[in-house]
Formats: sequence, structure tokens, C-alpha cells
Amino acid sequence: MMGTLLIQQMFDFSDEETVRQFAFNLEWHYALDITDNSNASAYVSLKTIWSMREIVTRSGIQ
Repeated sequence: MMGTLLIQQMFDFSDEETVRQFAFNLEWHYALDITDNSNASAYVSLKTIWSMREIVTRSGIQ
């Protein structure tokens, strides 16, 4: 998820666009080492992005 948040910030994507890119962009799959083609591996919810951003913010990672 850290990689996903990093890529999101690099491209200044909204959370909704990040979910879309994570699901359908093969370049993201390659960069994030998603080798399984199952739906479970290629899906992230908005809630997960929000929760991970909160964890990163609280931990002081910048």
C-alpha cells in the first residue's frame, strides 16, 4: 500500500482515480509487483486508501 500511496502522490491522482489505476493499469501492477491476476489482488477500496493515509500521517512518514 505504501507504493500505491507513493504513486498516487507522484501523479497527483484523486482517491477514486487511484482505485481505478490500481485495478486496471498493468504498469501499476508491474511497479507494485502484483503478479496474480485475480480480482482480489487487483482491487483496493477507497476505505483502504483512507486508512493507510491516516496510518502514514500518524506515524510521521513524509
